[in-house]
Amino acid sequence: MKGSMKEIIAKAKNAARVLSILPEEDKNKVLLAMADALVKDRKSIKEANKIDLENASSGGKNAAFIDRLKLTDKRIEDMAAMFKNVASLEDPVGKLIENVTRPNGLSIDKVRVPIGVIGIIFESRPNV
Repeated sequence: MKGSMKEIIAKAKNAARVLSILPEEDKNKVLLAMADALVKDRKSIKEANKIDLENASSGGKNAAFIDRLKLTDKRIEDMAAMFKNVASLEDPVGKLIENVTRPNGLSIDKVRVPIGVIGIIFESRPNV
């Protein structure tokens, strides 16, 4: 994906709005498609990661940082497994957490809502 980080974030926020109202089954399909895309596109992901590794090395980053930055087949598979794990969980969106009735009769519900955009900051710890 090309573009400035600001453009990428704007696109992600717009997508989050659309995804937030999808039924659980459709959200899970999206998560599973993301997992599949990671595995399917691992070659191009690793090629792009190679550039990141070279830049980190030439930029004087330490070995521990570079190790955390490196994407291996195993790390990519682990990231895909995390998406699959989330898809296997019960969808919390719309679930009633708490209901309080005020003395004046006003009923207040606390309901779970979508969290928005999920990002993987792979420079930190891609395997977590």
